[in-house]
Amino acid sequence: MKNYIFAALVVVISTGCQGDDDDTVVDDEASYTWVPGELIPNEFGLENGTWSDHTISECIDKCSADENCTGFSVVKELGDAWNGGCEGDACAQTTECHAKGTYGSSALWTASDAEILVPEFDADSNDWVNDWGTVLKD
Repeated sequence: MKNYIFAALVVVISTGCQGDDDDTVVDDEASYTWVPGELIPNEFGLENGTWSDHTISECIDKCSADENCTGFSVVKELGDAWNGGCEGDACAQTTECHAKGTYGSSALWTASDAEILVPEFDADSNDWVNDWGTVLKD
């Protein structure tokens, strides 16, 4: 008899703790952090990871749907607007997001890096990095 009571108790507890998945709301944007002036190096770019004509929210949706995506680079002006709560129409603007995969312990690019990161873009400095940032998946 004790075994039946124990089994019934386990069933009641386990079904009662499962909850209703339909009521669960996941805010994907809360799972990301804005890091201005730093970029995941290009060598970690995802195949088909240049997303043109997307809003930042659309880029977050794409990154969330790809388990290999660890974040994406975007122009600083739009990243700052997203981080500030999307006041005005800045977050409705489309842009180009550059999605990156796992970069492990590799350092993020910064404007102060001694080596020129993208000489084809700017052969004289890395100051352009200050105009960009990374939306990192937490």
